[in-house]
Amino acid sequence: QSSVLAEHRVRFFGPPYFRSGASVAERFGLQGDVSPDQAQATFARMSGQARRVIISEENFIGTMHNRFGQMAFPLYPNASERISTLSKRIAPDGVDVFLGLRNPAHYITSCYCQALMGGRKVVLDEVKAHNQVSAIDWADLVTRIKDAKGVRSLTVWRYEDYRALFPKITNKLVGTEVELKPLDTRIHPGLSQEAVARILMRYADGKGRQAAVRARDKFPVGPDHVPFDAFDTWEHSAAQAQYDAQIAKIAQMLDVTLLKA
Repeated sequence: QSSVLAEHRVRFFGPPYFRSGASVAERFGLQGDVSPDQAQATFARMSGQARRVIISEENFIGTMHNRFGQMAFPLYPNASERISTLSKRIAPDGVDVFLGLRNPAHYITSCYCQALMGGRKVVLDEVKAHNQVSAIDWADLVTRIKDAKGVRSLTVWRYEDYRALFPKITNKLVGTEVELKPLDTRIHPGLSQEAVARILMRYADGKGRQAAVRARDKFPVGPDHVPFDAFDTWEHSAAQAQYDAQIAKIAQMLDVTLLKA
């Protein structure tokens, strides 16, 4: 699909590009000793003759959690400052920000599973106690980002609608209509119930991250292995109601485009 982007003079740089080398912050001098001139030169080399450059790296605004599965609150507290600094460094006319949001119960479940893959036992009750569903405030994050200096536009969608919205999202990202197709498989499918149980057993035996990787691969989420779920029916109902209310609030915000399926 890179040929389609090249046809429209668009260059895409995703997580593999930044995680296999210098991060966004390091590359453009948000940390370290890279000067503004060096940052602009780096971006110019990356841009080439492209009319549009897409930088896709969710960790740029902050990590989801620490190694114990504990999130920082408010969510991504330095997001607006990082985006403003990046814009000042490489896009003085402003940046267009794109943000996918997720049901808070599923978000916390993902947080737990990712932390569990880190090579040490993570206690679910402790993760849920620290990361309260009520503290996942997407409307607050959207407000902070849209009001950040250097943000030209902000486009938001629900993670749950991603596949249905894929054409709209890609058209907005590229800036024109394009024929792109989503991947057939999910890159991060999460952990199954069996995988979580096996990982906890292996950690209790003193094993490390490779045992977790083997358990994830042996019991993949699919028809034979249901996804791990950290919440009960009542908790899911409350989380969905909160999520719906926040999405409705975001839909009323000026200067924010909420894509709908």
